[in-house]
Amino acid sequence: MEHIKNRLRATIDAGAWYLILIGMVLFTVRIPLNAWAAINLPVAVSALQIGGFMFVLGGLQTIISMVVWPQVSLRELIYEATHGRNMGAALTIVGLMLYNGLGMLAIAVWVSGGMGFAAGGR
Repeated sequence: MEHIKNRLRATIDAGAWYLILIGMVLFTVRIPLNAWAAINLPVAVSALQIGGFMFVLGGLQTIISMVVWPQVSLRELIYEATHGRNMGAALTIVGLMLYNGLGMLAIAVWVSGGMGFAAGGR
């Protein structure tokens, strides 16, 4: 039963929900398109919305990581890696960073590939 509680507790992580909230605010930004000629406003709006999208995905990815690996506590791992000189803890941190970082990079490349069409390019 404790195992299920840990997985459910991950869905109410405040840090992840803050990321999602910030992302939703950025994703819903609407800027009037009559402004300076020096700024391509459709691209600026698209970039803001992609930023918001990435915040939301970062929050969701944090929740998914905590649900899939509830036994991994980054606070404990960081403490062990810095104070206890535990190489296994450091490698686990690096693995989680690579997983989350490459996931976000893949989504950013995928989303920005379609940005040229939205901005009138290609």
